[in-house]
Amino acid sequence: MGITAEPVFIRSYVWPDSLAQYSVGHTGRIAAIEAQVSRTKGLHLIGNAYHGVGIPDCIALAKQTADRINVLPTTPT
Repeated sequence: MGITAEPVFIRSYVWPDSLAQYSVGHTGRIAAIEAQVSRTKGLHLIGNAYHGVGIPDCIALAKQTADRINVLPTTPT
């Protein structure tokens, strides 16, 4: 955009203890949730509550989910 001016103000926020910590039994709970969700066609859950709290984990899960959703039926031509 070619912006060269200095910012008028800057704000920085610190969120202590903001990274989620899974408790003991998390893997089993997630397996149970996914088993239940798999019974509902069209329902997909993504986010840092499932398979990793970091941004790369969330992106990977979103891509995997998008790949599952984007399976198009073949149509005769």
